[in-house]
This record gives sequence, C-alpha cells and structure tokens, in this order.
Amino acid sequence: MNALTRIQIFAILILNLLFLGACNRVESMHEVGYLDIPITNLLIEEPYLYVGGPGVAIYSLDDPLHPQLVGEYDSWYGTHQFSISDDYGFLASWSASLEVVDLREPNRPIPLTPYRYSIQAAGVATHNNVAYFVDGGPYFKGIHILDIRDPSSLIEIANLPDIGAYSNGGVQIVVEDEYLFVKHRNGPDFEYDLIIFDVSDPSTPHEISRIVDIGAINEIEIDQDRLYVVSVGRGLSIYDITNISNPKRIGFYRSNLPNSAVAVDGDYAYLTDLFTVKTLDISNIKQPRVVAEKEMDQAWDVAMYDSYVYVADSDGLFIFKTRK
Repeated sequence: MNALTRIQIFAILILNLLFLGACNRVESMHEVGYLDIPITNLLIEEPYLYVGGPGVAIYSLDDPLHPQLVGEYDSWYGTHQFSISDDYGFLASWSASLEVVDLREPNRPIPLTPYRYSIQAAGVATHNNVAYFVDGGPYFKGIHILDIRDPSSLIEIANLPDIGAYSNGGVQIVVEDEYLFVKHRNGPDFEYDLIIFDVSDPSTPHEISRIVDIGAINEIEIDQDRLYVVSVGRGLSIYDITNISNPKRIGFYRSNLPNSAVAVDGDYAYLTDLFTVKTLDISNIKQPRVVAEKEMDQAWDVAMYDSYVYVADSDGLFIFKTRK
C-alpha cells in the first residue's frame, strides 16, 4: 500500500468519524408527560413549575414527568407575565394591575394589595428587590420601577415614561444582572426596538444601547453572553452582548411563522411557532439548523428543566424528553 493510498484511507476514516459525530449530535424529542390544564405561559424556579393561565398554578418538580399540583392562585384577569422574587410572585394581569402573591406557603398562596397604578399590566420582571413593571394600558405610562422589599407596600423609585410597548402580546421586559431589556414599540404597525438600560442603580436607569427595527418581539432570552430574540414573522435573532453597549448579531434562523418563545440549553435552542416546537442545533451559531420538530396545536411558551422540555400549548402542558 503506497503512501498516497494510506493518506486517502485515513482521510476517509476521519470524514466518516466527523459525519457520525454530527449524526450523534442530532437531537430528537419524544413525549413523556402531559397535563390537561389551561396554560398560556410557564416559569421554572426550582423546585417548582409555575403555570400561568387564569391565574398561577404551582407544581412540584420532584418527579419531572408527573408534576404534582401544590397550590394555585386564581386571578379574575388571567396572567400575562409573572416573576418570582424570594417567596413572592408578581403577576402582570391581562386587564388589571400588578398583582402580588405571598408564596411562602406554596400550598396556600395569599394575595397582597396590588399595585394599582395601571389598568393593564403588560409585563413584569424582578431582580435584587426591585420590580420593573410595564404599564401597557390605554393610558400608557411606560415602565414603573418599584422597591419591593416590603411586598405589601410597593414604592415607586423611578419611571421610564413612554418606554415599552402599547401591547400585551409576548414578553415585554427581562432583567439580567444590572441590565434591563425592554420591548419598545416605535411605530404604528409591527415596528419595535429592543432597548437595553443600565439599572445598576435602579433609581437612575439610563439607556446604553438599542437594537432597532427588530420586528414584533415575542420573547427575550439571555444565556450567558448571548441574547436571543424571537420575532413574529421573522424568526430567532442571536446577539453577542459581551460588549453590552454594542450588541452584535452573530446568528439568525428565519421563520415566517408566528414565532412565540425560545428556551436555550447548551448547543440547542427550542423554538415554538404556535404550530410546532423545533429543536435548533446552534453549535454553529452563524447557521442554526432544525434537527427535530414536533407538531403542536398552539404552542405559546417553552422552558427547560434538566433534560426535559416543557411546552405550554392550547391543549395543555406537554413534557418532552430530549435525546442526544
């Protein structure tokens, strides 16, 4: 066997190994659990799964395949977005104000006095004893920044007037460390920017960067130094935010469907577009690709726990096991 033949055989073996490695990376999902419950959104804060619908239902994740109902809080108005701070829940209601619920005893949630500045709470996020609350009602007043150290008596410490979205569709606001990410409507149609504020001092927030004309944002997700933005009719945009004052788009997956949410786990992103939940391989961040897909009725939201994918669908809560 001459040297050239040996090199050719070696090259073929290497290519085959690479190919097999790529095949092994392809992920599939199979359904392993289901709850027939009304659900529009969900949040996982170990050891509980919080399910938004008519109000908020609290499930134990001791058995991830069979979440057990621990307690529930019914709201007259339904829950659009909610956040957990210590042992308190903050609910942005579809047609009401910011509701506060004492969750110190999860089996017996107790409502506290709501923050009645708005008649339509469009979004809420909490961090370090501060709540960021989007007033999305007809008398749109922007974002209220509240001291929540005493959850029974919230105190406004700052306000961002005319910032946010006159809308109650999709995730409006996310806070991560010292930064606030806000969906902001800048035109009469589906024209939105994503504004990033420095809130290291919540009483004096200031804008540090803006991603313009990003479409009708439905989800904002941060994973380490990457920002994932889901836009209706556009798809999934991925930004490097190592330099938070100058986000750089480094990846994009195009989808003309009504994309609704995303959850990220390592080299994979799980994207819902109402009709399906797609598994995207994002190991090559510049070229995300679909490696698995499940048909859904109307998938609104998605979250990860361990190796399970939880999907909020119009037919109930679906639990999928990932296989790599």
